[in-house]
Amino acid sequence: MHIGARVLLLDPDDRVLLLLSVDPDEPRRRWWDLPGGKREGREDLADTARRELVEETGLEPDTLERVLWEREARYRFRGQRWHRRDTTFLGRLAAPAPAKVRERSNLLDARWWTLEEVRRSAEKFLPPELPRLLAEVLDGGLRDPVVLEWGLDVS
Repeated sequence: MHIGARVLLLDPDDRVLLLLSVDPDEPRRRWWDLPGGKREGREDLADTARRELVEETGLEPDTLERVLWEREARYRFRGQRWHRRDTTFLGRLAAPAPAKVRERSNLLDARWWTLEEVRRSAEKFLPPELPRLLAEVLDGGLRDPVVLEWGLDVS
């Protein structure tokens, strides 16, 4: 099992940064996900979250707050099966910043989304519970970390 970390990054307008990912071996498989990736060595998970955010987007959070959730998933990517557990942190930017992708291996685009845009969208999001979780984060209802169900994802 691989261990990793992600960031639910909010800008001053409470928009969330999501990255459009694709499986290069199956280009029709696309999804919007939080920035993040695999832990290196014995790296602290908060450091993993910060490093991955910078590598993928060039952005550094002004604050990296508490853990929001943990999610374990089994998925297929580049023709292989993977098993991973991610810890997701809440991050904030004090000033607006452009959404951009620096790492291009499987990332196609970056975009700031409002809660309403996420709720109305027919796009695939990971985690699938993102619309509900984002609403809970923004209204203060998600106070303690949660463990999300895991299963086979498209990512």
